[in-house]
Amino acid sequence: MPGKRNGPERQQLPGGLSEADGLVICLEGKDRTPTTEHGKAHALYDAAELALGMKGDPPGTTELWKLEAAGAASAAAVTKCNPAKIMAQLRAYHQLKGMGPNFKVRADPDFRVQTFFGAKTRNECDLKDEHKKSLFERALHTLGPLSSTEMYGFEPALVAGGRMALEHLKKVNLDVHLTILRQLAPPKIPFAGAKL
Repeated sequence: MPGKRNGPERQQLPGGLSEADGLVICLEGKDRTPTTEHGKAHALYDAAELALGMKGDPPGTTELWKLEAAGAASAAAVTKCNPAKIMAQLRAYHQLKGMGPNFKVRADPDFRVQTFFGAKTRNECDLKDEHKKSLFERALHTLGPLSSTEMYGFEPALVAGGRMALEHLKKVNLDVHLTILRQLAPPKIPFAGAKL
């Protein structure tokens, strides 16, 4: 999805709502300070939005109903309001505005998905095994689709001597696996030592 989400450079999604037409919920705190209701709701929602956007097709998008559910759950967790009622209000309002549940929307809270995937093809992001064969589609077929909290990981990890082979891929908890990998070897950040 092109363009900014908000502000003067915002590019409206065809058939989408303007900032002025979007629904709001009143929460304590005008910014995303972590101790305010506003900050707490965004911490929950932004994480869900990012996870949905990472799995989107194209990356950085998802269906509207999924963000409605994430928004209702996030607001309810902070306000203790009934999430089903919030969801019903969101769905009714969006439907009234001509946006069905499968309407494709941006799902990238801070452009992380677009920044990462923006200049890459799906093939460029797919790892190859020891025999130069793509792994993703074969992993998807063999292990099944991932939930928003999972990833395919090598066991044993490559950094611990594992082999880059389909039979060594497993479905793993995303947070746990990445935490373990960080403990085994710190991530290599491109241009980290560059002088600007």
